[in-house]
Amino acid sequence: MAINYHLEICDRTRPLDHVAIRKSLVTAFSLQTEDDFFFYDPEVNLGVTVIPWLDEDSGNQRERAERSALGFRHAGVSIGFRWRSDYDDEATRLMYRIVNWVLEHFPAVDAQLSFNDFDNFMLFRSRGRLVLVDRDAWRYDPALRTLITLPYEYRKASVYFDLTVSSEKRKLHPMAVGNMFIAKFGMSLHPHDAPRRICEGLIATPYRFDDKRPHDFSVLREHGPNLGIHFEVDVLSYEVGLAKLVAITRWVLEQYDGDAKLEWNPEWNVEAPPLLTRTNNTLTLSDEPDFWTPERKAIMLGKPLP
Repeated sequence: MAINYHLEICDRTRPLDHVAIRKSLVTAFSLQTEDDFFFYDPEVNLGVTVIPWLDEDSGNQRERAERSALGFRHAGVSIGFRWRSDYDDEATRLMYRIVNWVLEHFPAVDAQLSFNDFDNFMLFRSRGRLVLVDRDAWRYDPALRTLITLPYEYRKASVYFDLTVSSEKRKLHPMAVGNMFIAKFGMSLHPHDAPRRICEGLIATPYRFDDKRPHDFSVLREHGPNLGIHFEVDVLSYEVGLAKLVAITRWVLEQYDGDAKLEWNPEWNVEAPPLLTRTNNTLTLSDEPDFWTPERKAIMLGKPLP
C-alpha cells in the first residue's frame, strides 16, 4: 500500500503561488527534480509534489464550492509526500522538517497534514493556532514532535460528531430543523447537498432515525433516538466550527425534550465516551478538557466567563 501524506495550505485573503513555493522548497532542502511536479531527496526515501489545490483548473467544482462556503474563496496549495519504496523513519522526519519549514515561512496560511485520507489528520493550523493531534504516530516516534519548532498545542481533535435526541415529538422533520439553523445561526444551504447546512467551520446535517432513506452514520440503529444531527467540523476553522457546534447543540436541547447524547471519534481506532448526555432531564458534560474548554462550557451552560 502506498504511503501518502498531504499538507494542504490556504490563505484566507489571497491565492497562493504554487510555483514560488515549489522553487523555495527545492532550494531549501536541496531536492532534485524528476519532472515538473515531482521532486525527491537523493539520500532519503521521499518524493514531494507541489501543485495547486482547488484552483480554477482543478475540475473539482463540488469541493471548490464547499471550500468557498466554509470561508476559503481562494486557491490553495497541496504539498504531497510519497515514500519511493518501503516506509522508513528518515523519510518521515524529513517530511516533518518540510512541514515545519512551510508553516514557519508562510505564517498567514491555515494548514492541515493528513495521512492517506483528508479526514485522517495529524496536525492543523487554524487562525494562527497550531495543533498536533493526539495520535499513535506521535507516540511511535516521539522525536517527530521535536521537529515542530513552532509553538503548538497537543490535544485530541475530531472532524465528526453526532448529536442524538430521543424526543417525544415524533413528527420532527429534518428539513424544518435545518431551516431553523439558517434562521438562528446564519447557516446556508450546502451548494451541492440540500439536506446539509453550512457555514464557516461547520457542516450540519439533521436526520430522522425512522427515515426510509439509507444513512451511513455509525450511530444509526433500528430503535432509539428519533432525531439526529451529524456534524462535520472543518479543521481549517476548528475553533469557529466547534463554537457553532456547541451553540447548535444547546439550542436543540432547549427545543426538544428527551434523553440525548453528543458523541465524537477523536481517533479512528478509539471509542471515546459521550461528550454530553442528558438523562431524565439531567445534563452531564464529560471530563474532556480537549473539548470542554471554559469558552465552550460557557456557551453550553449559558454562564458568563470568569
